[in-house]
Amino acid sequence: MFRYTEVMIMLRRKGKDENIRDVLKRGYILGYEVGYYKHQEAVGWVKKELRRLEEEAEKAGILEEFLKAYRRGKIDGGRKRIIEIREGREKPVEMPAVDFRVERTRIRMFKRLERRPMFTSLPKFLRRRYQF
Repeated sequence: MFRYTEVMIMLRRKGKDENIRDVLKRGYILGYEVGYYKHQEAVGWVKKELRRLEEEAEKAGILEEFLKAYRRGKIDGGRKRIIEIREGREKPVEMPAVDFRVERTRIRMFKRLERRPMFTSLPKFLRRRYQF
């Protein structure tokens, strides 16, 4: 499944406290997913989850071990993804071909639709100078 020997060594060193073991495991798994799927760490659900787990780790006094487990998971996830792509089990994401001529005509059509109607002359109420 996962190759997390360093994380397991940290778990054994810390003892039997379930909270500490759980935080380290969740940190490794989050890092693995971020590394495997190339999620952005600075935005969205990854940032929220990472901050929440960091707070839990800081309360338990294992912030450094947590960050090591997270980074290790990121590295392992990235390596696993590369291996699967090389072996052909997973195909890299391919961008669909875009016909730029069609896109240009679509853009022109939308620009025409967005134009505001032009008045031939100003309405009467705008022509009066001192109406207020």
